Amino acid sequence: HDGYLDGLKISWSDTPHGRGPTGRAIRNKRPEVSQNLEDDLQFKVWKKEARKRGFASSLSLPLIVHNEVFGALNLYANRKNAFQDNEIEHLSNMAADIAHGIQSFRENHLRRTHEQENRQALLSKTTISALLETSLEPLTLTRQLEVALDLILSVPWLAIEKKGSIFLADRDKKQLDLTVQTGLATPLL
Repeated sequence: HDGYLDGLKISWSDTPHGRGPTGRAIRNKRPEVSQNLEDDLQFKVWKKEARKRGFASSLSLPLIVHNEVFGALNLYANRKNAFQDNEIEHLSNMAADIAHGIQSFRENHLRRTHEQENRQALLSKTTISALLETSLEPLTLTRQLEVALDLILSVPWLAIEKKGSIFLADRDKKQLDLTVQTGLATPLL
């Protein structure tokens, strides 16, 4: 809200920037409330910016999964003593639900990433196998290179255009000779 978080320095270390409700909530693994930010000596490093925005009390709820804190949900109110015990309990349950939702999202993302990596590895192995099979066929070198280029350019997870070439070194002339190509424009050739 209005840039409050832009310059805000918060830590969970036992330093002045870690002794506010958020740092304590993360270190202690429990909700931390400051019912009067104006008089809270632990909140003094953030008091000026909070006052500008009318914040009078604060609640920080740790986000915990498997007994590990990975963040905090911070709530601010424009009046002192805004967070009552029953509200803190309900908000703590909500924070637990949010933490589990974030964890589920992260696990699903990680699972999808691993599945994609496995698919890519399988496609790579399939391509390598096809390249090896081609090398055993009684084809001319040029035809083998054409098949190899087509196979490489057809790997679906490679983010490349279906254009390419293979050059072979002519050691006597000390130059590269274009042996096969696919999809290259005439001016480039």
